[in-house]
Amino acid sequence: MSKKTSGWLYLAVATSFTGLVAGCGPEPFRDWNESTYARMDKEWGRYSDWEDDLKKQITERTKRQLDRGAESVQTPNSLSNITSGIKFSAATGGEHSVDRGVEWYVQTALERNPAILAASERVKRIGKIAPQARSLDFPEAFFEVGNLPQTAAGQVEFRSGIRQRIPFPGKLKARGLIIEQEAEVAAADMERVKLQVVADTRRAFWRLYYAVRGIEVTRANYQLLDQFQRIAEARVRAGQTSVQDVLRAGVEIGVLNEQLVQFREQKIVATAMLNQLMNRQPNTLLPDPPDVEMTDFDINKKRLLEQAQLYNPSIQGAKSMVGRYREQLKLARLENYPDFLLGFVYGPVRNNGPVESISGEDQWWITLGFTIPIWTKRIQGAKFEAYHGVNESLAALRDANNVVAFDVLDSLANVEAQRDEVVLFRDQILPQARQAVDASVSGYQTGELDFLTLIDNWQQLLRFELLQYRNVAELEQAFADLREAVGRDIRANRSNKGQNEINNIIQNEIAGENPGPEQQKEMESEQQMEMSPDQK
Repeated sequence: MSKKTSGWLYLAVATSFTGLVAGCGPEPFRDWNESTYARMDKEWGRYSDWEDDLKKQITERTKRQLDRGAESVQTPNSLSNITSGIKFSAATGGEHSVDRGVEWYVQTALERNPAILAASERVKRIGKIAPQARSLDFPEAFFEVGNLPQTAAGQVEFRSGIRQRIPFPGKLKARGLIIEQEAEVAAADMERVKLQVVADTRRAFWRLYYAVRGIEVTRANYQLLDQFQRIAEARVRAGQTSVQDVLRAGVEIGVLNEQLVQFREQKIVATAMLNQLMNRQPNTLLPDPPDVEMTDFDINKKRLLEQAQLYNPSIQGAKSMVGRYREQLKLARLENYPDFLLGFVYGPVRNNGPVESISGEDQWWITLGFTIPIWTKRIQGAKFEAYHGVNESLAALRDANNVVAFDVLDSLANVEAQRDEVVLFRDQILPQARQAVDASVSGYQTGELDFLTLIDNWQQLLRFELLQYRNVAELEQAFADLREAVGRDIRANRSNKGQNEINNIIQNEIAGENPGPEQQKEMESEQQMEMSPDQK
């Protein structure tokens, strides 16, 4: 019994040693403790709450749509009676009466947008793959019974053991680095999603801004047109003009009614888009954006291109992809080296042998083996795959740099053009148009001008006022495009990196992978091995 007990003790010690080498100790199981399960339950509970709220909102919205009828009543002399027939649900906390700028909507979208949440979870998911890639495979245990060898002390009862495959040094590290580079690609994609959500939020906000300002301008011009109509009625009663002027004023009021309907429809669409980006009910009422005034600004084109090369997620993701394939190429080259097999075997011996005076000891031994990488086509294929992957990612990096540079310059040109238009309307066109309308009103009252000239000048003023607000909205939307192209706020501080280093970021990435003479010779020899006799 002591002999068998000592044998089992050897087996237990070997199993523990191999388990520690293989990374199969208790450490991996500590991650799955009670706090981890509680955190996972909390996350799933949050998703369940969102799903329940979404179902509830859909049910309530469907019920309201069935109960809601067309309530649009249009009269030629009352803009307050015009409605598109779509109602908004009241926002909680009185937020519909609060003036909120675009930054509040941007922050809310960053916190609640589902696309950002999905991208963030993807980064976390890929990050958890790296420890798996660096870990050893599970050890193998085996048990053998049958007609085992007979010794003088007795027959071997059975054989049992354990073995572990240990990759060549550097392989596990390379596998982990590949996953880390993939996680960086996912992180860059998450930043791209954030930039896109922020840009879409800004665009939707300024669409809402233009719709609200259009409603205000239309209502103000309705009052002005009503004043023209009263002047025309007074001149008709005095016998100074015909009733045609009064009828023309009524026609223009109808045109304003139709224009107001269009602006309200634009407001509904912009509001729904903002709510969608903020993961809210689409028909939730939002406060009207406050009016803004443009201040003069100047943008450094060279600085924008520098920041885009450093911070644009498309370029950063392309760089990470280059690093990913470089690590894959290192791993493919390491496949030329064998992996090791380490094991321990134990076999107890019975005490019923032919020689009773002999007391044999139990058998145990350590095994050491290695793989033989003789299938060269498999290794060469992996090398070529990684090598072409590096070239592919380098070409994608060049393309990303070119596309981003074009987007920055295109957005910047759009910003400058919209800025010039805003300044032109603010300083020249609008003041002159207002003076023309004032002079036309005075001339019509004295009979020097006809009503048609007054209406033409007023229509120009209305069009210019709406164009000015549209130019402001398009200017801010162009700024949103520029921020998205650069990859960060264009008012950020200048980077500490020098200009030469910034310009060489992509050049170094591209030039760094050019194969040297030895690598080129190796690749050519491998290609010759892959060629058929006819091709040779």
